[in-house]
Amino acid sequence: MEEEEIDYTVDDGTQTGCDEIKVLSGEINQLENMLKYPLAFKNAIAGGLLGYFLTKRMAKDNNIAILGSLASSYAAFTFSQNKDLTTEQKHAINEQIIIRKQKLRNLGVEIKAEETGILSASELETMDYDKYIFGEDRFGNFIGNPAVGFHAIVFALQKAGKSIWSMQFADYLANHFGNVLYIASEEGFKGTIKDKITEWTTNRTHLKFANFKGYEEIKDNISGYEFVFIDSLDFANITVDEMEELKELNPTTSFITVKQVTKDGKFRGSQEYAHNCDIIVEIIEGIAYQKGRYNPKAEMEVFTKEEEVIE
Repeated sequence: MEEEEIDYTVDDGTQTGCDEIKVLSGEINQLENMLKYPLAFKNAIAGGLLGYFLTKRMAKDNNIAILGSLASSYAAFTFSQNKDLTTEQKHAINEQIIIRKQKLRNLGVEIKAEETGILSASELETMDYDKYIFGEDRFGNFIGNPAVGFHAIVFALQKAGKSIWSMQFADYLANHFGNVLYIASEEGFKGTIKDKITEWTTNRTHLKFANFKGYEEIKDNISGYEFVFIDSLDFANITVDEMEELKELNPTTSFITVKQVTKDGKFRGSQEYAHNCDIIVEIIEGIAYQKGRYNPKAEMEVFTKEEEVIE
């Protein structure tokens, strides 16, 4: 099996002979091929390379490598038995891809995410894009594997569970994929937000909270976060055009935005919010219903009827 080449060039268009860039680029290609061709790749690496990547975690704030908690022996055994990767292994590989691509960007390397112009059907079939591998878990079965820089919108009537679902999703992303900023424009730093954090989240390292309101304050404070939640767009006073500008200014940041609705369940204000996003999540009496680009339709339980909802 030939290793797929990915185009990594420096911003000024010149090629670089930097050893670190070459190593990172090669590792990204190998990691991405593990996700796309796990069983075929097994014959080439016999599980050893997978184990290496699953145990070698590159620190985000420096160039050293530290040992992670995943056991390489189990990963190698899984591969040797012709079994597909587990969801946990897919998450670990995806995390390593994200770390390495961010390091390339920090070194001044431009990662070309998409082509422009005219492409043939076969070229489109083989074209890859940066995406998060959620796998066969709760959110993977619900959303699919979204592209880096996706935009989701969440809406529901009062007390239906939109903030609880958003909090659960924020915690999931923080545990598996990177830094998350949850902007609680509507609730602020009240006691209810503390209760939700205690009840619905576990991550205390990569999940941060803010009470920003207004486009300028949000725009100036979201750098360095892979995921930004805005709860809600109405209280943050973000217009459709401002939301689109936030996405253009932060193309690798994924936005999850909460929208208020009227009594009959329709968006307050412009319907363009929904037209311009990739994933739409509606929550009705504790059940989330999803439709979007990465998984046609799905539903999931947000909370049971026995659990009290505080929104």
